[in-house]
Amino acid sequence: MYKYLIGKQSNKVKNTVERRLVTRFAESIGDLHPIYVEEETGRQSRYGQNIAPPTFPRVFDFGSVEGLKLPEKMDTVGNKEAKAEIAMIKVIAPNMAARVIDRTIQAFGAAGVSNDFPFAASWANIRTLRLADGPDEVHRRTVARQELKKYQ
Repeated sequence: MYKYLIGKQSNKVKNTVERRLVTRFAESIGDLHPIYVEEETGRQSRYGQNIAPPTFPRVFDFGSVEGLKLPEKMDTVGNKEAKAEIAMIKVIAPNMAARVIDRTIQAFGAAGVSNDFPFAASWANIRTLRLADGPDEVHRRTVARQELKKYQ
């Protein structure tokens, strides 16, 4: 459906991030430093608020690709109209994160699932997120229904 977008580079956009998303991200990578998750610590810090882990911007900075303008679409027509794109991201992003964590575990071998490294816990957290945010099949059904509506 969006195969023509493969290989295209996105333009950078400024993202407003909910603190809850930063907390979820910190939990999923196993980094629960108080500056990321505790409001009081954030207020007392030199930043005056919570900050995101250094890897967060690399994950969240998606920009917009011509033909797939989710941030713009959400801002201009609202979340209801961007329903299919939101559902796509809710399937793709956690699956990509799980794949990266799984490959990391593979690279570390048996040590990757030991308590010496946070990878097994990170994998469990991201897998739980995939269910907590709604099972993938629910999001896939949403995309399918939105696509079928175009042809009815």
